[in-house]
Amino acid sequence: MKKNFLILEKIILYFCVIIITFASLIYLYEKKNQILTKLKRSANYTNYIEEDKKWFNEIINNPGYILFFRHAEREKWLDVKFYDAIELENNISAENSTFKKAVCLSSRGVEQAKIMGEYFKKINLNIKTIVSSPSCRARQTAIMALGKIDTIENKLVHYGPWNETEDFHYKNVKNVLLNVPYEKGKNTIISAHNGVIEERVVDEYPIGFTFDLNEGGFYIISKDNGKLIVKHKFNNFHFFSKNILKRKE
Repeated sequence: MKKNFLILEKIILYFCVIIITFASLIYLYEKKNQILTKLKRSANYTNYIEEDKKWFNEIINNPGYILFFRHAEREKWLDVKFYDAIELENNISAENSTFKKAVCLSSRGVEQAKIMGEYFKKINLNIKTIVSSPSCRARQTAIMALGKIDTIENKLVHYGPWNETEDFHYKNVKNVLLNVPYEKGKNTIISAHNGVIEERVVDEYPIGFTFDLNEGGFYIISKDNGKLIVKHKFNNFHFFSKNILKRKE
């Protein structure tokens, strides 16, 4: 009996050792992945800071790009595309509508757009033309940040609320970008929406690039021999503005 108990005790002990060893290996493997991930993120972040500086200087010193902005901040209403469609289909100024909070800038967005404008004044950004989606928030962003709109382009409103295929919509968006007023030495500004630009619209973009902007962010797009090439993006406007600011001593 005692012998059987000792054997059972050894089996349990071995089993516990195996479990502890296995758990330790998993823990070390996860830690290794976490450390590698942190190092990778740190390297990518450093690279992106350098890319931000490079492209900040490029659009100022060597203008000649399409700067495609997502509008400033709005309130988050359900099915905002539906209200965008009503605004466009009825040819109304949503600023005076009952659904203005759905499609126009929020109070925070108004402040954001105004301050974006202050930064543009600081750097004297060379601009040829400003094109806007007809949506209230896109128009307001262009006016408050840049002081004017040269052209309203209906095709720059989101895909979704109209009876059309995605391919038809994105081909139209591509044609808009290919035909906006454009010249070397001046930037063309587009004020529109987050979902308007995606892979089908452009011909080239950086490896690992994601098509997504926070409100106030923008893409830098070149037009070379009939091709649209995404060069960089400032996902948030502060990634752009930080290149202007110096911390006070």
